[in-house]
Amino acid sequence: MEPDFDRCADILHQSAPFDGVLRALVSTTIYNNLLSETPQPFELPLGAPSFGKPIIGPILDNLKSLMSELVTLGYARRINGQNRDGELYWWTARMEPALIANYARGWNTN
Repeated sequence: MEPDFDRCADILHQSAPFDGVLRALVSTTIYNNLLSETPQPFELPLGAPSFGKPIIGPILDNLKSLMSELVTLGYARRINGQNRDGELYWWTARMEPALIANYARGWNTN
């Protein structure tokens, strides 16, 4: 018997509070140096991070997919027209509560 991942995802989506899941996801990706915690534009970590091995393969593919979904949901905005090979993003105000909850620096909390 094979697990029904689609059904599991549906159950999780219906039962988990989205804001809590988002905060946990943001916290995990920031902790692992995969996403920025500041309101300034940031680039996906293509290539070598500040320490460890370069981020390539499935992790990078999943990170790109995550950012695509966050853009679709209005939590981030892709910055186009840059003279770089990387992908640049900017967090929107909609992401602010999740970032503040996860020790974000530089956000205006007034």
